[in-house]
Amino acid sequence: MKIALINPNSDLAPKGSLYSRLMPSTPPVSIAYLAAVLEKNNYSVELFDHYATKESAAEMAKILYLKGFDIIGFSVLTPAYLTVVRIIEELKKLGSTALIVLGNIHATIFDKEILETGLVDIAVRGEGEFTLLDIVRAVETHSGFEKIRGITYIKHNSIIRNMDRAPLTDLDELPYPAWHLIDIGFYGEMPMTMITEPFLTISGSRGCPFKCS
Repeated sequence: MKIALINPNSDLAPKGSLYSRLMPSTPPVSIAYLAAVLEKNNYSVELFDHYATKESAAEMAKILYLKGFDIIGFSVLTPAYLTVVRIIEELKKLGSTALIVLGNIHATIFDKEILETGLVDIAVRGEGEFTLLDIVRAVETHSGFEKIRGITYIKHNSIIRNMDRAPLTDLDELPYPAWHLIDIGFYGEMPMTMITEPFLTISGSRGCPFKCS
């Protein structure tokens, strides 16, 4: 079982743009946690920080296709969604049969809309570490996705929305992020914060205290 996790680039941040200079890439802690949980359970996983490397959609798709992944997951914020769509479209053109999984905020809010494109197999809603592990185990054992909480998926041409997964109450359940899977050399400068050498990021808590409508 070969699994790829991608932190996609955003259309707001093409290579050399003002936005990408003001908001350079930071170590992608979200997929580092996902990878850590998978590795702890003896699954092979590779991380790709597309926001840092900025290949074209076609180039990124070719890299993923040639490595022959069984499952390809994208951590998607809304500004990156169209980039993800283009990568998936290129993967399909190449003949990829990998299971496509989208997670993070965009997938949580727009799960049904994502699946209606016909490009995505599963949308993960909410926290994804143990949900993704359940997905990988289900693929490995051919046991189906009916009992996996926190996902929306397609079955017999219908969109199925499983029950929500309860948020983690103890973040110490998570292993240390799989930082060994990324190239720390990409993250050495943050002009807005005066950082000028390699660094890692920390999640101090989860959730949001505000009540946006």
